[in-house]
Amino acid sequence: MEGLRGQLILLSGFIMLLGCLTLTILLNEYVMTYQYPYDLSGVDVVKIIKFLVGRFMEETFENIASMINVSNETPTYITSNLTSNFDDLKNSLEFYYRMEGRYVDLEVKGIDVTCNGSVTMRYSISILYDDGKLHSFEIVEGEVIV
Repeated sequence: MEGLRGQLILLSGFIMLLGCLTLTILLNEYVMTYQYPYDLSGVDVVKIIKFLVGRFMEETFENIASMINVSNETPTYITSNLTSNFDDLKNSLEFYYRMEGRYVDLEVKGIDVTCNGSVTMRYSISILYDDGKLHSFEIVEGEVIV
């Protein structure tokens, strides 16, 4: 009878070990599944692009405007720098989303820079987005004064 009791204790310990191991594996899979980023919908992507474009234009303009002396050629200089810097952002975003199978086209509709004591920029940029499910056309407009 005592040998049978020892075997039952060992068997129950082995069963508890398997249960703990199974629980650990299940919890690990559950945690790892929710750590990966989820697939963004087209609406979220358009919001992200609008935010990125707005921040990019503001910060780039402020950096360019803070490094120059204001003169008659300042608006042309700022506009050309903003356009060339924006082309880099445009190419990067289009390439990134093309790898995901999404079509993104950014186009500068207008950049107006004026110098009247302070340097002011007004910009308008169109965003064309298509992923097969959502076709969206948005315009980002803003004004920055330095």
